[in-house]
Amino acid sequence: MRHYWTKLGSLLSVAEVGEWVEHAVQLPRDVARLFLDSSVSGYDFAELARDTSESGALRKEVGVRTQRQRNTLARAMRMRLTGVGRPPNISAPLVALGTPKCTSVHLAWAVADGGGFPTHKYRLERHTRTNSQSTGTQDLLQRTGPILWANAHDGQWSL
Repeated sequence: MRHYWTKLGSLLSVAEVGEWVEHAVQLPRDVARLFLDSSVSGYDFAELARDTSESGALRKEVGVRTQRQRNTLARAMRMRLTGVGRPPNISAPLVALGTPKCTSVHLAWAVADGGGFPTHKYRLERHTRTNSQSTGTQDLLQRTGPILWANAHDGQWSL
């Protein structure tokens, strides 16, 4: 089983699965909301992908209504469980174009390798470094801004 969990990578939390359904599988936000409301994590993938029928867990427990969406989800879950289609490598470092302003910055980056699958979106997060309260020396990264999604064909984003 440990093999499956390593293949899931970052899809172990409920929030990550919700984002994955919307942005990687590219299903509507209301389907992603069903996964969040049902507290589905990556640990549930094996059971959910087993049966896509009207009596299966994707329909009965999560509430995915259409057969097409259940099939799409089951296929994507099986791909993640078996390691087909890994997440893209981290792209080249972000480059600020022009002079950053107090309230905004224009960013550019190189296209990431999606492992044979096209990269269609990038996830951008704002982090700040703070000193650890206990040691006073260790830097901790904390996400301080919203998660932003940029389309892959752009390669640029203004914040």
